[in-house]
Amino acid sequence: MRILGYKKISNEIVAVSKCYYGITLFVKNHKIGIVNYDDIIELEAEYFHIDIQKYNNCIVTYRKPIRSFVHPEEHNESDVYILSKNKSHWSVILTKLSPNFHIEKYYESDDLYLLKNGKTSQFCICYKRILGKLGYSHEYSRVDIIDTRRLPNHNGNSFFIVTDEKKKKGVIGICGATNDLLKTMILEEQQVFPFEYDSICQIDGLFLSVVRNNLRGIISLESMSIVVDCVIPENDKILPDTIGEGFVGCRRKIKENFTNNDYFYYYSDLKGHEALGLDIKWKIRSGFNNGVAMIESKDEYAFVDVKGNITVSKGKNKSDTENDHNDVYNCYEDTSDRDNWDAMTDGMYGDYPDEGYDGDYEFMGR
Repeated sequence: MRILGYKKISNEIVAVSKCYYGITLFVKNHKIGIVNYDDIIELEAEYFHIDIQKYNNCIVTYRKPIRSFVHPEEHNESDVYILSKNKSHWSVILTKLSPNFHIEKYYESDDLYLLKNGKTSQFCICYKRILGKLGYSHEYSRVDIIDTRRLPNHNGNSFFIVTDEKKKKGVIGICGATNDLLKTMILEEQQVFPFEYDSICQIDGLFLSVVRNNLRGIISLESMSIVVDCVIPENDKILPDTIGEGFVGCRRKIKENFTNNDYFYYYSDLKGHEALGLDIKWKIRSGFNNGVAMIESKDEYAFVDVKGNITVSKGKNKSDTENDHNDVYNCYEDTSDRDNWDAMTDGMYGDYPDEGYDGDYEFMGR
């Protein structure tokens, strides 16, 4: 620790370091402690090392000398303290994590922590409650956060795809409810969708694609409701923005490459019956509206009605590529595209550097 000055604390002159987030490290009898903005001792000077982790919004204390800075927790007595801002003063509240937990990831925008239990190898979500207290979700074998940036009405709630001990997937939310007495938001864990799915992945930012008993369905994140039940064959892709008038567009990969289109497109009713199949040249561009839907080929646009009658509309410009459903949509079940934390792999999938990074990725083991 770099000494930057001296000050009087509890009637003693002690060496102090730089102030971080309203806390200051001080040295007494060759050990380190913490004082707050008002020079009141938060942690007594009884630690050999204190690590302030800005990226995890926490501090880690060590009671024994560190043998290795690569794995400082080995053969050491360490505690983790969550940092919370004290709104009434420019200072922080230190809250100690439950034993055996350590932080895998801090979700800054949600102010939530993904924790791993060192004994059970399970994961849980830690969230802040009133008066500096912490809340913990149930423990799960896998946790994936749902991206809510495109959801205008998520109201500060956070949602996660989680896997239980039976390897079934469901959705939980860390949701807030207003406490009229305390005039504040109380966060609690809520089960949003039950643990009955074999697979759940986020697509297009606004939907979840779910699989149960080899059949696929769609959940809307905007309405938090099932819009297509699990009735479509698992290997077919549902195009969720084509839902309309009791039909939904689907895409099936074919082995035969008759044209440059490797997919067969069709409209299914919401009970899973294939209602209208298109010729191999056509791709679905929209759902049904007033009895017709737009489709497209390589060279032209057309309208199709529910009986399969096709009316060619116009030629296609080379720049008309918007909403091309031949492109595979993003599914975050692909572990290379998403932060995944798996008890079996010990969080082996992490963040790539920013898209602008053009350096060497070998250091990430990829």
